[in-house]
Amino acid sequence: WIIENYDIDGTGMGFCIYFGNTTDYFVVNDCYLHGASANSNEYYWNAGITLYNVQNGVVIGNNVSSNVGFGVFLYTNCLNNSVNGNYITNNYDGIYIFTNSNGNTVSDNTVLFNTNNGILIESSSGNIITSNIIDDCAYGFYVLAGTSCVLAENFVSNAYMGLWMTDFSCGNTIIDNTFFNNYYGMQLLHTINNTIFHNNFANNTIHQNVYETNINI
Repeated sequence: WIIENYDIDGTGMGFCIYFGNTTDYFVVNDCYLHGASANSNEYYWNAGITLYNVQNGVVIGNNVSSNVGFGVFLYTNCLNNSVNGNYITNNYDGIYIFTNSNGNTVSDNTVLFNTNNGILIESSSGNIITSNIIDDCAYGFYVLAGTSCVLAENFVSNAYMGLWMTDFSCGNTIIDNTFFNNYYGMQLLHTINNTIFHNNFANNTIHQNVYETNINI
């Protein structure tokens, strides 16, 4: 399945594109997905694109902007999907990976001016987050009960917190990221056995604030 070169306005619908309960391979490419609003349905959440219980999807090269909720929402049991090379701006959260959404790849996205989080990982494991640019979001990364994820070679700037990790997140690897011009570069609270090395902290008010068990730096 290929969805390509569409301009979709989700105003009043609560979503622009929704995939649910499928293992079919599909690609969403080079679409403009914007304006999702006015729907609080359990599945839609006012998102530019929502994947629910989906495997094998590719979301690539899209402009996902000005949605009331989320830009790209991997909502529950989303496995082995790719979110690559998108421009995601002026949403509430840019990319949200939620509840048993495991083994997904998020790379080379530009995530700007989202009100709350640039990329949020919650109760999910084994996700690979690489080479994204995140700028001017309240939280660049928010990892909440995330396990065995890799955050590598990302650039996070102009956030209140470049990375906020909490709620017993464990076994994650944070490597080769740059945290620039944030208030907190990184803050960890109630996390276990994470590995953090080769990161660049520059021009942050507080580079690191870590309260953790068994940290490897």
